[in-house]
Amino acid sequence: MPRLAVVLLLLGLAACGSTEPVDTTPEPGFNVLFVGNSLTYTNDLPGMVGQMLPAWEGEDVHVGTVAAANVSLEDHWHLGGAREAIASGGWDVVVVQQGPSSVPQNQAHLATWVGRFADFAETHGVRPAVLMVWPPEGDEARAEAVVAAYATAAREADAALFPAGAAWRLARADGTADPYGPDRFHPSPAGTYLAALTVVGGLTGESTVGLPALGSVSAPTARALQAHADAALAAYPGE
Repeated sequence: MPRLAVVLLLLGLAACGSTEPVDTTPEPGFNVLFVGNSLTYTNDLPGMVGQMLPAWEGEDVHVGTVAAANVSLEDHWHLGGAREAIASGGWDVVVVQQGPSSVPQNQAHLATWVGRFADFAETHGVRPAVLMVWPPEGDEARAEAVVAAYATAAREADAALFPAGAAWRLARADGTADPYGPDRFHPSPAGTYLAALTVVGGLTGESTVGLPALGSVSAPTARALQAHADAALAAYPGE
């Protein structure tokens, strides 16, 4: 069995609003389930986490993903695939994510559904975590609102926070790398790499400095992004 078992489950929003049963059986070891949308599956963020962290504390690390384009956590709740995966047993951490949620109404929606997923995860012995995302390029005020919204939702749900959006702001401020892809919303490979660093650092509680450069990210750029990931994680200790 390979050390990394990546289960990529792209749940199409069919007209019936349902999904087919899928195999989300965790492997022996430490298992992390990602629940989100295209901000998670673009460039395969979960797979990148698995490459950075193939083993931890003597256990093989395995990742799974339940994700579809343009879905919120409320959508995932009603589609059922994410809840079925969590309830199936064997997952150690579930990392949830939706859109930027920068306006007050969407911030309240984020907090509600992060809380619902966190309660459901804890009921099944799974640690909840939240992946902070980012807004489309061009509005710094919205970037601040996204950071605040995700930090608040994680705190209120007593969930871990992986502050990718905050790390993106640092990278953009000093021009380390452009985290945005061609549509100026979804991540470039560097943006996904930076987000993955915050997940790995948040899971382990250790510095990300020295982790491998992956994909098209050069070694010097990786080192700079690792510093930004560590700084963002330090800004949100214990979230």
